[in-house]
Amino acid sequence: MAVKRLKEECWTAHAFLRIKAMRKVVTAQAHQCTYQDPWTQFRCDKERFLHIHHKLPVAKGGTNALDNLTLLCSAHHRLEHYQSSG
Repeated sequence: MAVKRLKEECWTAHAFLRIKAMRKVVTAQAHQCTYQDPWTQFRCDKERFLHIHHKLPVAKGGTNALDNLTLLCSAHHRLEHYQSSG
């Protein structure tokens, strides 16, 4: 049985991010959620179910540059979007 290779592009956050770029984000941020609680300064230690998040949304002029991308676990990704919409 042949193993299918991943396509060079993957659909994420309404824009194409190259797999190599996504790997750079994950590696640069130590395979861990980057959320830091504003009051306690505690950093989340989750390493599973990570999402790439645009700090400045593409819809508001953000880019797919590595400095605009961060890793968040599922819970903190929802929290970031909830806080920014409300």
